[in-house]
Amino acid sequence: MPNFRESIDAVNAAFMTAFAEGDASEVAKTYADDGQALPPNGDVVTGHAALKEMWQGVMSLGIKEATVESVEVEQLGNHAYEVGKYTMVAANNLVFDKGKYVIVWKRLPSGEWRWYRDIWNSSMPPASA
Repeated sequence: MPNFRESIDAVNAAFMTAFAEGDASEVAKTYADDGQALPPNGDVVTGHAALKEMWQGVMSLGIKEATVESVEVEQLGNHAYEVGKYTMVAANNLVFDKGKYVIVWKRLPSGEWRWYRDIWNSSMPPASA
C-alpha cells in the first residue's frame, strides 16, 4: 500500500485528470461517501450525487482544467489536512480563478484516503458590480 503522501498525491492527480476529462462523476469519487464541499458563495454540498452536480456546474461554465498544488499536508491519525493553491483555466486558456484551499482528509476503513471536507476561496479581485 502506498504511503500517506503518495496516497494524497494520487487522489489529487485523479481529481485533476477526471476534471480535465470532464467527468464530474469521477471528480465526485475524490470525496468520501460522507464528504462535503464548502464552495464560495454557496451552500454546503454533501454526498456524491450532489458533488457530481456541483462539479458538473463548474465544468459547464467552460472551465477545462482545475489544478491543485499542495503546500502543507499533515496526517493526524485517521484524518489529515492539506493546505494548497488551486487554478481553474477556461476553454480559452485564460485563468478563470485561482486561490487557496483547505481539505480535511479521511482514511476509509479500506485504508484509502479521500476528501472529507473541502473549502476554497479565490485570491483574485472581485468582479466590479
